[in-house]
Amino acid sequence: MELFHYLSGGPQDIYEARKKLFKNLESIKEIILKRKFILFPSRPKSGLLHARNSEEYPARDGYENYGKLRIIARAILICKDLIFTWKKIGYHDIVYDVNDHVIQGTFQLLFPPIPETDYTMPNKSIIIKRL
Repeated sequence: MELFHYLSGGPQDIYEARKKLFKNLESIKEIILKRKFILFPSRPKSGLLHARNSEEYPARDGYENYGKLRIIARAILICKDLIFTWKKIGYHDIVYDVNDHVIQGTFQLLFPPIPETDYTMPNKSIIIKRL
């Protein structure tokens, strides 16, 4: 997970992370395809509140850490093709496991808490297209 985080842009903002992820895309795909990198099972929806309060890794309850799910979701927001890479190794639950986080990330990109000076409010068709 730490290598994936580093290769996908680590703590950089999403715009810098995009550059780094695409620069390292082949290495990321190799981690998934050859090393069979997948997430721990996602925590049941009823346990999400607990997940936000528990940031230990790996989580003691055997479910994926909330912060790690956000790392994967951000990588998917940058490069949707990663979903198909995971599906190639049989990890078809990737969409179910990170969908909520991807939707949250999409809204954060559409409506940033601190918008750039040239920010324009997205219209309904842009919001629908992104989601």
